[in-house]
Amino acid sequence: MIMKKLILVAGGTASGKTTVAKELVESLGDSLLIRMDEFYLENKENIKNYNYDAPYAFDIDLIIKTLLKAKKGEKIYIPKYNYNTHSIIGHKTIDTSKYNTVIFEGILSLFFKELRELADLKIYVETPDDIRLARRIKRDVVERGRDINKIIWRWNNHVRPSQIKYINKFKYEADIIIPWLNLNKVSIKSVVSSIRYSDD
Repeated sequence: MIMKKLILVAGGTASGKTTVAKELVESLGDSLLIRMDEFYLENKENIKNYNYDAPYAFDIDLIIKTLLKAKKGEKIYIPKYNYNTHSIIGHKTIDTSKYNTVIFEGILSLFFKELRELADLKIYVETPDDIRLARRIKRDVVERGRDINKIIWRWNNHVRPSQIKYINKFKYEADIIIPWLNLNKVSIKSVVSSIRYSDD
């Protein structure tokens, strides 16, 4: 059995992780993007004080189980998470046999040792804090209809502390660090070339 390649894409919130992951999917072709945000545990109590940027917010056991199956080319079941109700509203089924590469993107994808050991390539996307905050405010206000004061409160009390505690120190576990102030096509081409070269 030929195992699929697994690429981890990590970085702080609004760093450009998803954009990098999507650029890789588009450039590589025959690749599947799985997002860590889809694996939030349900939480309907004490939402205001719940830290969604901490390791306990994610179903790590399901993540590992899903990625192991994806690497083997088996069917996987991805939760459909609702950001407004903080609940799982269903699942989607994906046949991974038609993909050669699986890209897993998320803020804590380098935090968990089990994920790092599964990966064939680990990428960290780095963007200054002020840029990330501006992007997060825009995203949460426009896409999720959230109050700006609550966004800033969560940034100061959850997002930024978690960045320091759980994310920054694992940056150097990455094989490649990509600076991402704007679309960095050179880095994307370099990563794609590296992946294709390893197939030869």
